[in-house]
Amino acid sequence: RKMLRAALDDLRDEVRKPLTDWENAESERKGKIEARIEAMQRLPEVGSDAAAIGKHLKRLEATEIDESFGEYTAEAAIARTHAIRECQSRLDAQVKIENDLRELEQLRIKQAEQAQKDHEKEIAEHAAYIATQKVEQETKIKLDEANAIIAEQKEKERLEKEKKEKTEAEENARIADAEYRQRVIEETIQSFIDYGFDEGHSEQLAIDIEAGQ
Repeated sequence: RKMLRAALDDLRDEVRKPLTDWENAESERKGKIEARIEAMQRLPEVGSDAAAIGKHLKRLEATEIDESFGEYTAEAAIARTHAIRECQSRLDAQVKIENDLRELEQLRIKQAEQAQKDHEKEIAEHAAYIATQKVEQETKIKLDEANAIIAEQKEKERLEKEKKEKTEAEENARIADAEYRQRVIEETIQSFIDYGFDEGHSEQLAIDIEAGQ
């Protein structure tokens, strides 16, 4: 009985599959169209500059309402028209705001420039003197710092040279001492051999003598 029910369920699913696939495809298609319409209705954030609003307006105007919108064509056209109108309104308002701000900024700059010129005229000589003193002081400081760095570097190089020379001298002395000891051992061995001792015994005697035993 269970096998029969399972077989019937499988048969039902198989018969309904084309319809299910179509329903899924339809749902996906409608979702994409609705997302496109929603994107058209999404206007730039409040506070966006005129350039950003103008860019968005151009994208809206370039959007074609064609058969790809299917049954949503009328809704898409209305949404596009409303979005263009709203975007244009925001653009006009933002352009006016930015023009007003630009004029105010230009006026502020002119006033500031005039005030600066008047101020500079009054203190030009004093400012030049202060600037000269500052440059001279900074130059002296930099020169002193450079001389200190050079002196420090020279001292470092001298110490490194002394250390290197000392190390080399110690190494040369060690090598010379080792060579001398080896020569003494070899001569001592040869002396014992000359006196009739075998080579192995001679080597041991020479080593013991060298070690102070």
